[in-house]
Amino acid sequence: MVTAELPGVEEKDLDISIAERYLTIKGEKKHESKTKEKDYHVSERSYGSFRRTLPLPYAPAADKIKADFDKGILTINLPKPPELAKAETKIKIGK
Repeated sequence: MVTAELPGVEEKDLDISIAERYLTIKGEKKHESKTKEKDYHVSERSYGSFRRTLPLPYAPAADKIKADFDKGILTINLPKPPELAKAETKIKIGK
């Protein structure tokens, strides 16, 4: 599972992709505010883009990947392929 905090980013401004064993998260943050008072006007704009590429320990099955974006928190579930899940072996402790 990969979790990313992305405050101020909207879901429509996110792009998530996977290529072999690399997960890429790209996005853009946009903010505009305007204040109009009797004697003055203030207009502020800030923009910023980001891109993170993370190496994964295995190539996940693309059809099983699920992503959720809620209140600025991105959660991506990358389940192991069945052949890797079965490869685990328990080791006993003792003589």
